[in-house]
Amino acid sequence: MPLDDMNIRRAHQPREMAMVSEYLATNNLLSKSATRVRVGNPHPELLNPQISIEDIGILRAYSRWADAIIFEDNKITIIEAKIKPNLGPLEALEVYSRLFLSDPTYKEHHNKPIEKVFLYAIEDPVLTQLARQLGIKPVQFEPKFLTAYKKILRGRETRAPLTNIQEVSWGGMPAI
Repeated sequence: MPLDDMNIRRAHQPREMAMVSEYLATNNLLSKSATRVRVGNPHPELLNPQISIEDIGILRAYSRWADAIIFEDNKITIIEAKIKPNLGPLEALEVYSRLFLSDPTYKEHHNKPIEKVFLYAIEDPVLTQLARQLGIKPVQFEPKFLTAYKKILRGRETRAPLTNIQEVSWGGMPAI
């Protein structure tokens, strides 16, 4: 994409993917890489013994994806790119707790244990599982306005990605 086109103000432009492509072209000359790589297994409820290889490929459209993966002999590099990064809820809790403990305003509270709570309305099972593993308490709360709010969202925005972090057996077929 020409640089001039990237400076036009629009609702959405794939700037991060342009950044990833340029990074890979500049820094990854000898290794195999791929962009927009689907990762994770389809949720177990979506699988059944009669599912075909083609259908599994279709189900992967609901998986999460990494911006890029570099496949090297001695390591795998997974890349997530943001022009201007925003904290996700779990990393934000970690950053905020560290900032709180370094803030002299709250010095009298620094000796108290910190409980990190991940509050959400629409559950993402992968994030709630990760939160528990990180010692963060996941709490689901449905505010009164949630039903009305869901009506203005697109369908895929009303639920978590249909991805599962657990390994799933597909009759001996390797994960793609």
